[in-house]
Amino acid sequence: MATKKAAVGAKQKDKNELVTSYLEVRRFIGFIGISLPVFLILFSLIADRSGPKESISAYFYSGGREILVGSLFAIGVFLFSYKGFDKDLRKPTDKVVSRLAAVGAVGIAFSPMDWAKSGSEIEPVCTWLQCTLSGDITKNLHAVFAVMFFGSLATFCLINFQRCEEGTTPNEDKQFRNFLFRILGYVIVVCTVAFIAGSLIPIPGTFVFWAETIAIIAFGLSWIIKGEAIEGSVNKLKTMRSRT
Repeated sequence: MATKKAAVGAKQKDKNELVTSYLEVRRFIGFIGISLPVFLILFSLIADRSGPKESISAYFYSGGREILVGSLFAIGVFLFSYKGFDKDLRKPTDKVVSRLAAVGAVGIAFSPMDWAKSGSEIEPVCTWLQCTLSGDITKNLHAVFAVMFFGSLATFCLINFQRCEEGTTPNEDKQFRNFLFRILGYVIVVCTVAFIAGSLIPIPGTFVFWAETIAIIAFGLSWIIKGEAIEGSVNKLKTMRSRT
């Protein structure tokens, strides 16, 4: 009997540690996402003594390249390592969506945007991919990877994050979090459409940068909420909504 209880206790401990691990990965992904545009803006203010560039991708052709590429790689690594709950086989699975997002993040870093649209005055030496495939192909790959990345993040918000255990119905707290995930998912979709349009139809100023920034912040917030890192703020929002 004691052996059976010990086995159950060990199994529960393993389950708790697994849940904690998932929460930590989600928080890391969310915080890295939100910090990316913040650090790029600080770089512009401190190093360049100017405002934000025309787009986040334009920082590849500036001294902020390490911030951009490093953050994208970090996000890609964490997303690739995130498997979600393996026993949940509902499609699309967390593992598939997270790995598509990971490929998108790393792909953006490897295939920079068109230098001519970056606003940089000094033409850089071509990257390995640009030299191998040509700048035209690379810039098109950049767009494909960006859509893959943000599309996967929106999928998490609108589908995967809203799931609950099969055979159960979401309680009040889960319903409110799903409400937040829907809002953040729609924000990602709208902003993605906006910055794609802003890239195809050149809009002067920083329109594309802010559209990308809002999409990335929405992505970061969704993972932080899923990682239960701001439970107090979420509960306050829930209380405010219930009073209206």
